[in-house]
Amino acid sequence: MTYIPDIHAVTYSLEIAELAVMKRDIQIGIIKPVLSEREAIRTYGRDVRKWVSAGLILPVKDGNRNSKKRYDRLQLEAISKQANRGL
Repeated sequence: MTYIPDIHAVTYSLEIAELAVMKRDIQIGIIKPVLSEREAIRTYGRDVRKWVSAGLILPVKDGNRNSKKRYDRLQLEAISKQANRGL
């Protein structure tokens, strides 16, 4: 009897590995840990605004008024992967 892995389990494992690699790249400085709102929308699409309104991710602002909104890259990537799986 041959073992056939569940495609969903394999996909999930690959997504976890991709997140781990991204975390490592952030820690060693290859990629930035945060994205501006413009960069986030350019990378992940207009869904970023939907995720914010749904409370899945919160923007970080350095000031009170018109400072730039920034988002954690690792959180964006994790939410994006969940959204693509249809969860």
